[in-house]
Formats: sequence, structure tokens, C-alpha cells
Amino acid sequence: MSGGWLTRVRKRGFVGPRYEGPVGKLRLLFQELVVRTDVLLVATPDTVAQATSELNPAVSLRLVENSADFARFVSEFDAGYYPGYTASWQAIWGWGETLALALVNDRVAGFGWLQTGVPGGFGCPYACLFPGEFRVVRVGVLPSYRGRGVNTTFYHLLLRHLFSQRVSRVYIDCAKDNLPSLKAQLRAGFQPIGEMTVLGPMLGGHFIRLKWKRVAPDGGGKASAT
Repeated sequence: MSGGWLTRVRKRGFVGPRYEGPVGKLRLLFQELVVRTDVLLVATPDTVAQATSELNPAVSLRLVENSADFARFVSEFDAGYYPGYTASWQAIWGWGETLALALVNDRVAGFGWLQTGVPGGFGCPYACLFPGEFRVVRVGVLPSYRGRGVNTTFYHLLLRHLFSQRVSRVYIDCAKDNLPSLKAQLRAGFQPIGEMTVLGPMLGGHFIRLKWKRVAPDGGGKASAT
């Protein structure tokens, strides 16, 4: 049963170094079936202006609006992860999201999806996105590009591009125990605004508790309330 569930989750794109190997699979099972806690962050033009990021100059940004323009990159995701990794993304294009790609020498090194605010508000678990607001979701770095500053540079380039378009704020959320990603987001200009706890099916399913308290990584490598 757990093997079939892991396969379904894997096909949805939830892969990364924290979920590899026996310990990683147990972590994924616990977070999806029992409970997980995410740190909520927001970036504004002011927070980005104050950020100090160490950037990888080889990384560039490209925004992709539809599956036709994305077709040339499919083979790179298949090679980087596994064949068919992006097969389920066809539905996401229909939701009106935009795919942001981090490229190194015109090849995919990382990615993230952008949810866009709309008149009347676009709802997400902890905010309502209005025009001029975005949320970054489902971010990843291809295995062969990890440890090369791709994530921080990707956030840096993406935020500066969005704010050059008169965007007012950009939200993102990150697993509380995912310190590498959390640090990359902080370096790029995101600031923590709270925590979100989500209960999995074993504890009743999809109950969300929000704590609007400022949080930041402590010296022990965890995020803590302040």
C-alpha cells in the first residue's frame, strides 16, 4: 500500500534530496499522512532591495506560459528525474499558472510555478492573491545542479523580474525542516511571517492551523518562533 502511495506522490513531482533513501521516504510518509509544518514567507520590493545574495552568474531566468513552449524542455526533466516527470503538468497549464525556469547554458537547472492574483482574489491556504501578487509553488533543482547556488540565484532573478513589473508582493512557503531551501529564500529577500501546520489523513486530514508569528532559522538548523 505504501509503495503504491509513494509512486503516486512521486508522479506528482514531490522529489528532492530530503525524500531520497529509506529515511527520506519515511519523512515523506510522515509529512503527507500525519503532519507537516511549513514556514510562510513574503517578499516585497523593500525586502528584496535589502537582500544580499551570493549569485551563480551562469544562471538565467525564463518564463514559460504554455505547454507548447515548454515542449523543448521535457527531455531535460526526463533525464534529470525520470521519464514522464512532467506528464501531469498539462493540467497545471490549464490552471493559468506560469512556469519559471532557471537555465544554465540554456539547459534546465531548476524551476518553480507562479500562481497569479486575480480580481476578487485567488485563494490559497494562507492568503488571497489579488492583482499584483504572486505565490511561488512546487520549486525544485535538478539533481545534477544541486549545491551550485541555483536555488538562491533563481529566487533572486525571479523576484527582481516580478518587482520590475510593478508587483507588490510575492509569497512562498517552505517545509520547516528544509533548511537549505529556507536559507536560499531568506538570502533572496523573502521574510518569514508565520507558520502553517497541516494534519494528514491519519489525524483527520487537511486541517490547517496558522500562526502569524515571525519565524527564522535558529542556530540549531530549525525554524523557531520569535
